[in-house]
Amino acid sequence: GTMSGTGTTNAAGGLLLNGNVGTLSARTFTLPAGQTATLSGNNSGLGFGSGAQFKNAGTFLAQNDTSSDLFYNNVGSVPLFENTGTFTRDTTAGDFDISVPFANSGTVNVATGTLSLSGGDGSGPTTGDFKISTGALLDFKDDFDLVAGADVTGTGTVDFSIGTVTLGGGFAIPTVLVTGGTANFNAPTSGLQTLD
Repeated sequence: GTMSGTGTTNAAGGLLLNGNVGTLSARTFTLPAGQTATLSGNNSGLGFGSGAQFKNAGTFLAQNDTSSDLFYNNVGSVPLFENTGTFTRDTTAGDFDISVPFANSGTVNVATGTLSLSGGDGSGPTTGDFKISTGALLDFKDDFDLVAGADVTGTGTVDFSIGTVTLGGGFAIPTVLVTGGTANFNAPTSGLQTLD
């Protein structure tokens, strides 16, 4: 279905996106602290258009991998996914792709599979943290500016495949891939075992 029109929708009882592709157009959707949104199921996704915004202050569970999971539908002004809470990619082993700008000032957990960030971080710097578990992959596919205090840690893998990523916070990841992008490390790294 489609949710459109100006104004704000507050999901005070949480949100389940399962089994189809929804559209958020020209509207702000807010998930409050203490609430959970889950995106799961085959062929599920959420398209953004006309400057729509999703503001996550709660817990967002990204549990599918259709490679068009949170995407910009190229209609109107550029949208935004704002994470001030917790965003967790888990359950499935494929690629969960976010092609809208992703502004993270909270915590992103990559527990399973791949989380691809292919829309950049919008107009502001990234101040939140990224935590990657063993066997999981965080793939930067656009420009990101992680300032001091925005830490990337864990036992998984980070790939810089497209764009330029500036890292000003702590970086403690054992496996780093640079397969096409540019990574600028402006702070010391630790725990690095493999650089490819």
